[in-house]
This record gives sequence, structure tokens and C-alpha cells, in this order.
Amino acid sequence: MSHGSPCPVINSSSFWTGKPPVYGVCPGVESNGSIKSLPQVKTNASRKELLDYFDNTWTLTEVLFDGLVNEEAYYCRPYHKLRHPMIFYYGHPAVLYINKLRVAGFIERGINPELEQLFETGVD
Repeated sequence: MSHGSPCPVINSSSFWTGKPPVYGVCPGVESNGSIKSLPQVKTNASRKELLDYFDNTWTLTEVLFDGLVNEEAYYCRPYHKLRHPMIFYYGHPAVLYINKLRVAGFIERGINPELEQLFETGVD
């Protein structure tokens, strides 16, 4: 698959599925626009601390993918063929969250069984 132009959603405000990496909007974003990982939450964390941590890690993941230059970068397999294409690593965290919510009893069933099976298992 070869694409001459960048994917239209990459590097745009519509790319963010959670909080955008904006100071005062997403936890962990500094006034200079840089983003850092929040410290790992303790087992007795408050709801706000857990939500801030989730928003921060979700945005950090999306910031990484925002660096891909075009749509092709999501689907190309690495030259060594030992890892999945990048699209797997975009879907994998979301599926892990769904599976954990199901196991914990917060939701009864998943959202899309086919995609959940595709993205649930990594190679490590």
C-alpha cells in the first residue's frame, strides 16, 4: 500500500480521541506544551487521580502516534517481521481497557468482539 499524501486525520485537532495535549486540559501537559508521564497511582488513589492518570497515559499514546507521517506508517510491517504493524499498537491499549473493565464486572460485554480478538494479544 502506498500513499502519496499524509492521512488527513494525522496532526490535526480531530486526531485526539481523548483529551488533546493542551496545557490546562490534559494532566501532565506543561505550560511550554511538553507532556510528561504522571507518577504511577497508588492503590488508594482517588477517582480524580485515576482519571487524570488515564487521561495522561491515553494522550501520551496518541502523541506517539501523532508522530507517524502518513497512513502507510500504520500498516507497514517492520522489516524484521517480529512485531505487528503500528496499527496494532494503536488498538491494543483500548482493547486491554475493555477486557479489564469486563473482567472487573464494570461492563457486561465488549464493544466489537472481532476487533477485540485481533488487538488483544501482542508478541511480547
